Amino acid sequence: MTLRQRLFAPPRRLIVACFCMDMNVAMTSLAIQNMGIYKLSAPNVVLGLFATLSSVTYTLGCLVSGGLSDRYGRRRCAVVACLGTTLAWIVLPNLGSWKYVLCAVPLSGAALSLFWPSVQAWIAELTTGGRQELSRNLGLFNILWATGLMIGPVASGYLWNLGPLWPFYVPAALALALVPWLIGIPRGASQATDTGAEEFAEHEDGTLFLHLAWIGNFASWFAGGIVGALFPKLGHELQYTVPLVGWLLFAFRLGQVLVFVYTRYEQRWQYRLWPMLAGEALAAVGMICAVVSASPALFMVGFALAGACGGITYVGSLFYALHGREEGRGKTSGLHEAVLGSGGVLGPLIGGVAAQFVNLRLPFAMAAAVLLAACVWQLHMFKSARSQRQPASVTVEAEPCCGKGH
Repeated sequence: MTLRQRLFAPPRRLIVACFCMDMNVAMTSLAIQNMGIYKLSAPNVVLGLFATLSSVTYTLGCLVSGGLSDRYGRRRCAVVACLGTTLAWIVLPNLGSWKYVLCAVPLSGAALSLFWPSVQAWIAELTTGGRQELSRNLGLFNILWATGLMIGPVASGYLWNLGPLWPFYVPAALALALVPWLIGIPRGASQATDTGAEEFAEHEDGTLFLHLAWIGNFASWFAGGIVGALFPKLGHELQYTVPLVGWLLFAFRLGQVLVFVYTRYEQRWQYRLWPMLAGEALAAVGMICAVVSASPALFMVGFALAGACGGITYVGSLFYALHGREEGRGKTSGLHEAVLGSGGVLGPLIGGVAAQFVNLRLPFAMAAAVLLAACVWQLHMFKSARSQRQPASVTVEAEPCCGKGH
């Protein structure tokens, strides 16, 4: 295969679409918060609800959308998702009250629930060459969607300065442009691909580590939901400019991207608990930085640590959900997305209530507590599972099974 053929192979073209979609999501997410702060005078609890209601429909949608993509096709679901997000992002900036915005934001979450489980399974089905190639494609997928989320807030901040409609209409146009792009990508092969199902059976702890990763993913996205939903208001109270807030949110995703790059080329994290524990502990430190800091530099460090945690839990969750599974990839990737979506629901919801009735710093302390609780829960589950078998049969500290990223 030539370099050109490799660069423009169907999985890579699909991954480019993922980058574009998450950049759109990040632009509109910050724009909704800014609209609530600067135009609609929304209370703190409502700012949390903007993110919560979108995450609710996303989470509930992912419980069924993966199965829908298994039945009706990946491409069809992804195209419908692009059309749905385009409609939502055109409508949102033209609503004159935060009450109407609360009614409209669930539409984008529901549309996105059709997109992500479908494209994750689609990438796996377009991949040939076994587990190593799946690892490379999923690693590149992680890097690019996280880069989209990293760039989006910065772009949104500058577009907002041009006018409050720009950070909605630009993503809407890009989402619409994805429709012919996706139609040009071929359907995936049958689900019985050579991604290593026979090798997965050698790892008795696959299900255990999937559950451990789900716990970590929930905690890290709980913290990430708080950062995305409530830091723009905290930044406003600290008299930060809108572009500066965008750059600090950039730092959160930068930590995630760096972890994704690392895990694409390094496989020793697989079937080991300590990387998740270390990431969650460091993220808790990062959230404490947000509790005590007024310095943009300290916020940047703290958010980068939290983003790195989101990277290691996400990459583990998706890897354990897809690795070696011959059937129902849409369903398992949908469950993966539903778990992180539930963190995105509860973080902004509980954090918004805390910010409304106490102050804007408390939600970050709550995020730290949830991360530490996840560490304790994971350790308990791991030790319980190991105690139920002979030491010789425990494989979690064995050499890693493969190389992977998402």
